[in-house]
Amino acid sequence: MAAARIQTQRLEQILQARRDAAQVDFESVCAEILKVRNILAELGHNGQEPDQAYLALGADDLWHHWVAQRREALFRELARLHVLREDKARVLKNSNGRAQAFGAVVKQKQAAHAQISERKALAALNEMTVTERLARTIKS
Repeated sequence: MAAARIQTQRLEQILQARRDAAQVDFESVCAEILKVRNILAELGHNGQEPDQAYLALGADDLWHHWVAQRREALFRELARLHVLREDKARVLKNSNGRAQAFGAVVKQKQAAHAQISERKALAALNEMTVTERLARTIKS
């Protein structure tokens, strides 16, 4: 019985560790999405006025081209991260479900064992009561 309890505890710990790891993975992807969004926001809000010397050299066009390329790359990265986040969310949901299902099975098993123990104790009490009554009846 003790070995089964230890095995159950180990399985619960493993399932919880998997759920925690999935949670960490999900949160790290969400943090990456936030970083990319912040970078995109910074690229979109360039509040500086272009320098006239740069405009004369055509550097402003180069800058806008670089910003457009960078923004495109960031949008691709953001799309990849959203797909990854959905995958990590699915893994988290599955691992959380496994942990909850295992916990429910363990609780049901414990309740069944408790019920069996109660029945055994009640049967032993009934047997003692019947034995005592028979002993009194025989003495009388």
